[in-house]
Order: sequence, then structure tokens, then C-alpha cells
Amino acid sequence: METTEQTITRYQFEFTGSGREYFGIWIVNLFLSIVTLGIYSAWAKVRSNRYFYGNTLVAGSAFDYTADPIQILKGRAIAVLIFILYQVCVRFFPSLSNIALAGFFILVPAIYVFSMAFKMRYSAWRGINFSFQRDFWGAYKLFSPIFFYLLLSALIPLVLGLGAEDLAITEEDPEISRELGIYIASSAFLAILLMSCFPLWQKKYYDFLGNRVKIGQSKFGLSLSTKTFYGIYSKSGLLVLLGVIIAAIFIGFGSAFIADEDASFTLVLIAIYPAILIPYLLAFAYVQTRLTNTLYSSIKVGSVEFESDLAFGRMVWLYFSNGAAIILSAGLAIPWAKVRVTRYRAQCMWMLADSLDFIQADRKNDVDAKADAFSDIFNLDIGL
Repeated sequence: METTEQTITRYQFEFTGSGREYFGIWIVNLFLSIVTLGIYSAWAKVRSNRYFYGNTLVAGSAFDYTADPIQILKGRAIAVLIFILYQVCVRFFPSLSNIALAGFFILVPAIYVFSMAFKMRYSAWRGINFSFQRDFWGAYKLFSPIFFYLLLSALIPLVLGLGAEDLAITEEDPEISRELGIYIASSAFLAILLMSCFPLWQKKYYDFLGNRVKIGQSKFGLSLSTKTFYGIYSKSGLLVLLGVIIAAIFIGFGSAFIADEDASFTLVLIAIYPAILIPYLLAFAYVQTRLTNTLYSSIKVGSVEFESDLAFGRMVWLYFSNGAAIILSAGLAIPWAKVRVTRYRAQCMWMLADSLDFIQADRKNDVDAKADAFSDIFNLDIGL
């Protein structure tokens, strides 16, 4: 029996944009968005996305963003209208404000699905559009643990008969009642439960997202391990714990230093803040690095695979130097920082394929989408 081996080619992603070019786009976008009271922000988003998509290439082909700013503007107008209506309820119909807020939360999964469908529909590579399966039932199942947590948080005070005034501890009444004690213990338990379940929920979130995307007729597949997510957050949690311990030590020494030497409290704070912030920076960089590598290295499109190998140390340096530059420049270094991170992420990504003909345009769906007026009405982006 004769066998043949297919040659797998590694195509590296690349980003060809520059901080100088993007600064020109960013500063004009910012100025016009302020002058037009936010109306131009829809055009600003399209200009920025087209710049980053158009300068991101793999196998010699750039990505494309084809959204119409008017659709984005409509979506944001709807978001502003919803916010205004809620504020009206709070101001004139306070008894209905909680119902209005609950109604908004109920709509969040559907809004999320519409937003993802919008983003994918107007993203393309080699002239072929992406798409996102509108699985509303799956989205509501995905967000149901969050709804359950919010519901319990709202019901516990009601069950215990506690009002807003009962939840506040004042100097006149420093005693904690039995009901308030139960509320505090229950809230702490729910918070711990939420944190312990978050890695599992995030794994399911990316499963939901990654397995409902297509490019043309080719469907993406994403296979993730729950153990990996708990490993990522366990190690990042140790970094945060280290930060808390170091901060406590610095605060203890700082207090003693102030008492003995009558030193400036400002100088002590300057010494304490780095001790507090650096471990959190390390934890954030670690989570971002490991998550990105895990997610992209788990994606498959048919026989095509992807790899990502961001380095933790390099990400720490990027976040630290970018943050320092943004603070020292009063925000003007934001475009430069964004380009730096995007360029490095692209340099660390590869597509492994035996052929570039692994995707075919889904012409039937393209025609249906353009002809479906009902779809166009709800195909909006409100910023989720």
C-alpha cells in the first residue's frame, strides 16, 4: 500500500502597521468624536478596525473589516436610548427601576449573540467572510450561572428582611445584628463560590465562542481542558497572594517608620504602591499570556491548526513599559502601545496548513444575509 505525506507549511502572522501611522488615525478619531459628542465614534471604530485588520497578514493575505459605520451608530443610539430610559425610571419611577435593570440583564445574552454575529459577518480574509452561529439558547445557558448569582445576591437581603439602612454600619450603631451577620457570611460564601467556578465558566465561554465561528463553509473547532484554566488562575492567584503579603509587610514597616522617624507618609506610599501593583501586573500578564497561547493553539479549521507562543517575560515588559509611557505622556502613547502589543502577538502566531484552499465561500449564506431585511434590522453593534 502506497502512502503519501502532505507537506505542512507554517505561515507566520505579521503586523505591518506603525505607531506613527496609527497615532494620526487615533488623534483625528478622538478629536472628531469629542467635537461631535460621540457621533463620530462609529466612524472612528471602523477606521481603527480597518487599519488593524488591513495591516494583519497571514500567508501574504490581509484581513478586512467591512462594517458600515451607520449600522454601528444605530446600535449605539439604541444603547444610549436604553440608558436614558433606565435613568428616567430611576428618577421618576424608582419602583420600576429594578425591573428595568433586570430586563436589561435578561437581554444581555441575546445582545451578545447579535454583537458577535455583527463582528464576524463584517470580518473577512482572502475575500471570504466569517460568520457566527446565532445560538440564543446556548447563550442563555452560558450566562445562566451569572443570572443565578445576581438573583441570589438580591434575594438574600429580602429573605432576611434587611433594607438598605440595615446593611450600613454606623458609629451610632456599630453592632452587627444576627441577620446582618448571616448576610455578610452568605455574601462571602457566594463570592468565594463565584471565584472558584470562574475558570470553569470561562472555559465554557470560550467553548461557546470558538465552536460557533465559520469562515465561508469551514467551521472552527476549539477543544479546551478545564484543568488548564484552573492551573492558570491558581498560579496567578499565588502571584496576587504574594502581592498582598508583600504589601502587608511594607505597610507594617511603613507604619513603624512613620511612628519612629516622623517620615513623610507620601514617601511611604510611594514605596508601598510598587509592592502592591507589581504582583498584580505579573498575574495579569501571566493570565493573558497563558490564555492567549492556550486558546489559539487549540483552534482548528478542518486540518488547519494554529500556534501561539507568547513569552511571559516579554509580555510583562510590554505591559509595564506601555503603562509607564501612557502615564508619562498623559495618554498620547496609547496608539504606540496598542501597535506594540499587536505586533508582538502577530509575531508569535502561526498557521499550519497543507494547502491554502481549506476554505470555500458560502455563497448561499452570503445571498441570504443580504436579502434578509429582518436580519439587517438586528445586525447591530452596541459595543459588547
